[in-house]
Amino acid sequence: MKGLPRQICGNYCGICMLMYTLSIVTNAGFQFQERDMPLIRKWWCLLLMELFEIQGHGQRFAFWTLEARSLLEGTLQPIFRVPRPEREQQTPPHPQ
Repeated sequence: MKGLPRQICGNYCGICMLMYTLSIVTNAGFQFQERDMPLIRKWWCLLLMELFEIQGHGQRFAFWTLEARSLLEGTLQPIFRVPRPEREQQTPPHPQ
């Protein structure tokens, strides 16, 4: 695939697969590099915790709770943003 970011470090295979999938299904292109992986990993954690409304997630993620709430309220800029793809013009069906 053209423009596919390469994974050099063995610690990021899961995050790379998530980002490859997200980039392909949103048709946004590959807008990330391996150096972005720590921030992307944090972004996925926040996204999943809030999506599944994990309330009693314990001390391990407790320091992210206020940050995630601020992110959802729009008072904090996202760590990583996937750009929206340009819309392709739909061609009308061929008259028969």
